[in-house]
Parts: sequence; C-alpha cells; structure tokens
Amino acid sequence: MATSGRLQVPTDAFAEAEVETELVLKTWRSFAIYRIEVACPITQRWWTLEKRFSDFYRLRHMLEQWASSATPTSAMARPLRRLLDVPFPKREMHCTQPSVVAKRARLLKQFAWALMVFRAECCMYLLECDQTQTAPSERFLRTYGRLEGFLDMPESLREMQFQRAEWPMLSHDPCSICLDEFQPGDLKEICCVVKLPCTHCFHRECVLDWLTDMHCCPLCRAATERVSGLYL
Repeated sequence: MATSGRLQVPTDAFAEAEVETELVLKTWRSFAIYRIEVACPITQRWWTLEKRFSDFYRLRHMLEQWASSATPTSAMARPLRRLLDVPFPKREMHCTQPSVVAKRARLLKQFAWALMVFRAECCMYLLECDQTQTAPSERFLRTYGRLEGFLDMPESLREMQFQRAEWPMLSHDPCSICLDEFQPGDLKEICCVVKLPCTHCFHRECVLDWLTDMHCCPLCRAATERVSGLYL
C-alpha cells in the first residue's frame, strides 16, 4: 500500500514555526484564539491556522469516533492511531489563564503539524484507491472533507498529488541542483523526490528553498504552483 511509507514532521520547520495567542474577552465567556504556523510536509509551503481550542477538540473527537469504528487491518488504522497518540490538551474550566493558554499553544502546535502529516497519508490512500479501483468508505470521505476544511490549506496545496516513479526513466538524469543521480533508496522515503508540472524532477530538499521564493521550475522556469511526490 502507498500508505506503508512514513512521512515525518520536518524537525527544523517545526522548531521555526510560531504560535501566537489572543484572548477574546466576552461578558458571557472569554476564550483564546491560537494562530499556528504550519507547513506542508512535502513542499514546506507555509500558512497560518487560526482556531480556538474547541475547534481542535471537535475535530479530534470526530477522529476518535472514526478510530473506534475502524478495523485494525484497515489501511488508515495505523496512521490514525499515530495521530491520536500525539499529546492533546485537556479541557479546562479556566481556559484563559496564562499557564493554560501556554500549555495549549505548545500541544496544539504539535497536533496541528501531526494533522498535516496525517492529511498527506490520506492523500496517498486516495491514490492507492484510485490505482486499485477501490472505492474509499463514506466514513473516510466525510472525515477527510472535514479535515480539509479544518486545515484551511491554500488551494494550490490541496491539489497535491503522488505518483509512482517510472524508475528506468528517472535514473537517466540527475537532480540538476545537487547533480547527484537519483537512487532507488530515494524513492523509499515518500516524496524524497518530487516532480514539477513541467516533468522535471528534483530532490525535495534541493528544490524547496527555490520554490518558496520563485514558484517556477529552476531548470526551465515554467510556472509551478504544485508538485507531485514520487514513490516506488
């Protein structure tokens, strides 16, 4: 299955991501807003997620309900379990106390980034379903739709694609940035190698900085709003 690979939260990017909090004072009830910088684990394109704790809580509760009904052998069972194993803050009566807000900010940042990895794994599962002509369950599609809406992703990133690499063809040309030849081992890590719409391929780590600033292929300068992650 395509979901057997493991995407990881980019450690450096996670450390750089900031979380801002804002207290909204109401006569009936005050609450905190959390603005969390997140990045796509494949392209590392950044944006800010702005949510209340209750938004995160409702989403996680929905995911817990899905996990309780999923069979242990289903394709998304392990990714879902990994996501739910990420520490999550408890509900608190005094939710605007500085200590509570600070703890929630730290844990919600961790959970938000785990959601990004989980979303990428969902994309790969959909690809596998398409390749095997297997229909995903209604429960999965409903949950995935909720996740997409929650993450407020830029439209270009929602169109992230994954493709099986055509290895003999890929091995003919090196990455034009580092000049190293692509190796089969590169494709065992999901999206270590990416393909742009112009069909030029690069190591993900080589091309990320360029794409962050330029949004075009470094080789032919064709416009690039999205990339495809390659895997074997």
